[in-house]
Formats: sequence, structure tokens, C-alpha cells
Amino acid sequence: MEYEKISCDFCGSPENSVVASQTDLLYKTTKDTFNVVKCKDCNLHFTNPRPDANTIGNFYVQDYSFHSSRNYIKYLFDKVLGLIANSFFVLFFNPFSFFNPYLIQRMKPKIPDPVLTRIKILKNTKRQKILDIGCGSGTNSHFFGAKGSLNYYKKFADVMGCEFSENARNNLSELGIFCYPFIDKIPSSENYFDIIRMNWSLEHVDKPSHYFKFIKEHLAKDGIAVICIPNNEGHVYQNYPNCLELPIHFYHFNISDIFKYAEKYGLKIKNVNTFSYPGLYYFSSKFYPSLSHYKNMSIFDAWKMNKLLNKSYTENGNDMIVILGL
Repeated sequence: MEYEKISCDFCGSPENSVVASQTDLLYKTTKDTFNVVKCKDCNLHFTNPRPDANTIGNFYVQDYSFHSSRNYIKYLFDKVLGLIANSFFVLFFNPFSFFNPYLIQRMKPKIPDPVLTRIKILKNTKRQKILDIGCGSGTNSHFFGAKGSLNYYKKFADVMGCEFSENARNNLSELGIFCYPFIDKIPSSENYFDIIRMNWSLEHVDKPSHYFKFIKEHLAKDGIAVICIPNNEGHVYQNYPNCLELPIHFYHFNISDIFKYAEKYGLKIKNVNTFSYPGLYYFSSKFYPSLSHYKNMSIFDAWKMNKLLNKSYTENGNDMIVILGL
């Protein structure tokens, strides 16, 4: 398969150098190796060369979790395990290694959903209009789960999605949620949104600059944009640079990159948090040899790790949440 070679999205420079290489270890859609390069002018990291718009769909497996419809039994299973994993009761399962993959991957730091927080603050003043870019099937969201989905938000707000997956859009339609395939299909009549969210989707897009420009042009005067993405300067990526989700992650951002994009497009940074959780280390150990020593992590080890990671946000968390405004 042929791949497209691109210049830097931020500054346009064609000059770059390879900083990491990896094949698709996670979904095994190909044995081809992909490079992550660093722009020699602005230091932006991006996958290059990469699949083009006509072929990228081949690298999302058919049952890609965020594009699939909700299985109610699986939903209840996840909910119960999530409650156990984030309570003291999880320690009772420590002697039984069988439960490790089910519980460790669901341990998370206590981070409030910025979208729900804003909805609750303004619930008595204004019904929020929300656009979720890269919304998936609308029943589940990365990290925030079902309560961070459009299907949940629609109880309190007017919601709209933007998702390239036709399967996901069909699922959204069944939920009564309108969804556009791409941002350039959203008509000018849809003027302003109170909340625009990109929940671990900005790293998947072909041109981040188009999305920052869109946010600038479509965010309400007092609105917020919530961008959740992997942090390329996080502990995992700094110490294990080949721990990458290629080729479907096109861009590999750090905090500085987001600041530069925001400044270029006239947006203000309102808040930045980075965080980590043990599930990423445990899950990655199954696919990336450099992280294999985390494979034998016990529930108690993971519980201690999560407590430590919960204590404070630092700049080297493996994920980040950025709040933008005008």
C-alpha cells in the first residue's frame, strides 16, 4: 500500500527527522512500519508518511470499540467492574490474578468531566449547545465512559456529533442524535456552540489546524472547547518512545504544541491538566515489549500506583485535558 508524505501542519516545513518507528501492534491491521517525525522548524511530532483519506478506514478494525453500538450486558459488566476497580474493595481481588485484566484497566484518577461540570454550573441559566467532534457511536467515551457520551449529555443539553465512521453515525441516528461526517459539512447556519469537545480525537485528524480554526469560528463568546489527547511528553512516551498507536494516531502533541496552535488561531488556554493511570501501563505491556515488566502487575501494585498518580497533576502525565476559550 502507498502512503502520503506530508509537510508540517503547523508551520508548513517539509524538513523533519525520524524520532520513532512502529507497526500496528495493537490492532494488527498491517505489518508495515510507520515513522513518527519531528518538524525541524517547530518541533511538532507527526506520523509521516501515513495512510490517506481513502485508505485510513482500513486501519480501524470493524469492531473498533468507540464506533460500535452499545451492548447493554457489556455496559453493565463495565459499570460494575469500574465501581469495584475504583473502590477499596478491589483489594479483596488481589489474590486472584484472573481478575487483573478486568480491574487494573479500569482504575482511574478522579478527574471530573469538564463538559458535565459546565452543564451543571449553567443548568439554571442556559441549556448548552454541544458539538462533539469524533464522538464515536455516542454511547461510550474514552476515560469518561457512558456518562461522558452524547447519549448521556442529551438529557441536559442540545447535542450534535461529528464522526467519519458511517457505522457510528448510523448508531447515533438510532439514538436520535444528528451527526455530520466532517466539520466542513457543518453548515454556516450552525453558528455557535457553547461547548466543542474533541475527546481523544484530535490525534486522529489529518489537519489539526482546520479544527483550531473551526473552534475559533464556531465557539460561542463565553463557550469552551475541551480537548483531551495523549501527551507526547508523558512518562510512557518519553521513556518508551515506540509505545504508539500507529498508524491511526497522526499527531503526537505536547502541551507546548497546543499552546502554539491556540495562539496562532486566537484562542486562550483556560486550563491544562495532565494525568496518568495504571491501566495504560498494564494494557500496553501486552503489545509493546519495552513495557513487558508491567505485565505482572498485581491489583495491589496497581492500586498503590493509582493512589500515587491521584495525588497531583504533573506536566508529564500520559494524557492531558486542555480547556480553550475565546
